[in-house]
Amino acid sequence: MHDEAPPVDPSWEDVVEVSFRPVSRRTRLVLRAGESAWDLGLAPADYRVRYCARGMDKGSRLDARGDKEPRADSYLLQFWPGPPRPDQVVRQTSRIAACRHRFARELPPPPVPEERAERERLAREAEERAAEERRLHHERWEWGGRLPSGRLRAVGGNVRGLLRFDSDLVHALDAAGPDVQRTTAVLAAHRACEAAGLTDVPWVARALTAVSLGRPLPPPFDDPALMRETLRRDPRVPDRSVLGAVPPERPPYRSPGGGEYDTPVFVHGTTGPSGRGPISQPHFALPAVLAAADPAPLRAALDAVWHAVHTYGEHYPRLLAEVRSGCVGPPPGDG
Repeated sequence: MHDEAPPVDPSWEDVVEVSFRPVSRRTRLVLRAGESAWDLGLAPADYRVRYCARGMDKGSRLDARGDKEPRADSYLLQFWPGPPRPDQVVRQTSRIAACRHRFARELPPPPVPEERAERERLAREAEERAAEERRLHHERWEWGGRLPSGRLRAVGGNVRGLLRFDSDLVHALDAAGPDVQRTTAVLAAHRACEAAGLTDVPWVARALTAVSLGRPLPPPFDDPALMRETLRRDPRVPDRSVLGAVPPERPPYRSPGGGEYDTPVFVHGTTGPSGRGPISQPHFALPAVLAAADPAPLRAALDAVWHAVHTYGEHYPRLLAEVRSGCVGPPPGDG
């Protein structure tokens, strides 16, 4: 490293100069095969670089030098601060240098900074478009073959859980409007409590009536912790269980380029004939009532149906068929 351009030693047979600016925080000199490397400690600034060589033709003929053989060729790399300017052949003597210079002169001129910046911008935009297309492709697969509306993306709750059971129903409920959504939520809450044997339990019946009339939930539903404790203590609550609901099998996701990624499968309890252990139906039914009272109609419908699905357990297709036919109609082509 020099403060300014050093004089050219006449002992060097081939000399070239180029401009250089580091594009990273660390610059290294690396042998062609990568067997050795040296940090140069260059600050991010514009440099002029001089490459000097001696004995290039002889060194090329020998190809490789043993440890005890005399040196055939030598090289020097010099840096000093300097603004960018064209490359320069300062001195040419060897056959190899002449061949390389001839090859370099036949290359097209390098792009000017404006052209380089435009190419980089276009490449960046193309990569961003490709990344967005990959994202949309995976999102479309996640949502059952179609992109979700902004409402579905923002709804929260258990929408992604219900997607795994019936994506057509999720999209149909989204398109159905608030009246149908509210009706679906109420239906799901009632069916969940019926399946769990809770409709004759007075405090549950009062809650179902409130949900049906659009009124606030009465105690103990206004306090989830008290609701669970009441469920545990009330001897009128039946002890009903069912094998857990297992969504239909789905092939793994395949990216547009052919890559394959498995989607996670959530398994609860020990396995039974359905692949899930038994679950307590009353404990899933009451959250369906809470969900049906949600002030947001779409979330109320999706969450109430999701809890009702798990209340029905392995028999959930019967529930989904009723929800579809009673509220949104069957999906196209569904027998």
